[in-house]
Amino acid sequence: MHKRSLALTSAVLAIAAATTTAAITLHPGSAPDPTQTAAARPSAAPLVAVSGPELWPVAGKTLRVGFNGEIPGWSYPGTDPKGFDVDLADYLAEQFHFTVVPVALTPYDREGALLRGDVDLVIANYSMDGTSTTDPTKNRRDLIDFAGPYFVDRSGQMVDRDKLAAITGQTRLLDSEHTCVTKGTTAADKLGARAKDTLAECLDPFLDVDDRQFDAVETDEAILLSVANFKKAKVDPAYWDNGSLVNPKEFYGVGMRKSDSKACIQFTTKIQEFVNSATWQASYDALHIETTIPHRPERTDHAYC
Repeated sequence: MHKRSLALTSAVLAIAAATTTAAITLHPGSAPDPTQTAAARPSAAPLVAVSGPELWPVAGKTLRVGFNGEIPGWSYPGTDPKGFDVDLADYLAEQFHFTVVPVALTPYDREGALLRGDVDLVIANYSMDGTSTTDPTKNRRDLIDFAGPYFVDRSGQMVDRDKLAAITGQTRLLDSEHTCVTKGTTAADKLGARAKDTLAECLDPFLDVDDRQFDAVETDEAILLSVANFKKAKVDPAYWDNGSLVNPKEFYGVGMRKSDSKACIQFTTKIQEFVNSATWQASYDALHIETTIPHRPERTDHAYC
């Protein structure tokens, strides 16, 4: 049987960073500025993945797994996360007999944490396609591998009900100046003018009627619906018509270093079993969301390994 360690994520991350600093290699040039959007950042040399033994075989090992930690229904709260992403981590740990230590990561640092060796896996609503945060001239899957997909989603905006009438019928709901997104996400690739470090920095002022800094928050549909359900918010998720979505399909995968291709292939095979299982359905039902698109992937894809 596997077990999931409940060690404080900040302590784990600090220890991991301290023990891997010597192995980090940066090519000449400055690291990307997290305050800038991917399009605005100057080209920077990529972070090279930390060297070390491959994960596979993983039996008996303790793996540091990066979760978001702030999304109800997915991985919340950060110190003892529960939800869909955590259920997948526990499923893989059960199948391959390893122990999970949760580490809270912002979307912007998912890729960097893998390359630095701060975490071994990332299971955090991580789209398998999107701009790299360590080398914005590349796609994230040029630098890391993904096992999956285990979930299919699409982008959308959460808007105030009072404003729905004003945007009905438009092909785009609200522009980037009025929409808050999170750094390091596919939404930020397209609408990054007001990007924040965490989703909470978008949602807290948006949901506070006395501090409405934003007209909309954009991220993936299932995330918006989960948050709206948890917060009991008087807001509605709203979407573009088919064909005009910013990101019509998002495929979530388990992020891994490219040096761990053997583990990636094994995980992808087992994720297919997870997707077809009652465990996937139970985790999905626990989200309590109503949607018009199928979120269960038709099949996994070893090509991302």
